[in-house]
Amino acid sequence: MSAAARRPNDLNPPPPSDAPDVAAYFEALAYFEEASVDAFDALRSELEVHGAPRPLVAAAARASDDERMHARIARTLAMRFGGRPSLPPAAPRGARTLEEIALENATLGCIRGSYGAAVVRVQAVRASDPVVRAAMKRLAPEEARHAELAWAVHGWICARTGPLVRDALITAQRDELVVLGEELMFEHDAVLIDVIGLPTANQARALVARLVQERRIAA
Repeated sequence: MSAAARRPNDLNPPPPSDAPDVAAYFEALAYFEEASVDAFDALRSELEVHGAPRPLVAAAARASDDERMHARIARTLAMRFGGRPSLPPAAPRGARTLEEIALENATLGCIRGSYGAAVVRVQAVRASDPVVRAAMKRLAPEEARHAELAWAVHGWICARTGPLVRDALITAQRDELVVLGEELMFEHDAVLIDVIGLPTANQARALVARLVQERRIAA
């Protein structure tokens, strides 16, 4: 469960919040997790249209169900800390080419999804709030599974497309890592690091470095 979860590329940011920091975090998290339900529903439908293997289609459907539950948990946590979570607007989609699907999956699914899953694993150990820690322990394996799905979709698409598409996806992932690295230059507030277990800036950059090494993403 992470604000880095898969979501539509054109999703607007959540509305501004005047809630305390922890509540605002979970408000945003609930918003993004709700959006990821639609994103996985769309992925499942598109994989079917493009003739993906049945296990990939089934995994996308399961991920949508997971994220529906994640959104409920995030809303509950937001309200527990005094927040008022909101729902994202409906995001209807037209048909997309395999290349368009591949680009979104390579960046939001593979890069952002893998980083988000790593953050949840950290939170499951380091969150000082026991309710948050228990929620993250429950959700960590599911977010890891969603990241693995993204990499499996990436591999399937790369096997079906030519070198130009594959090179474009490699470039897009490198660019996404640069953007992510710039975002991680800033330290979270101490209360977020303590109460909900977010990694420090140095720890976050170490998570990205491990992702690059494990997935052998060329710099």
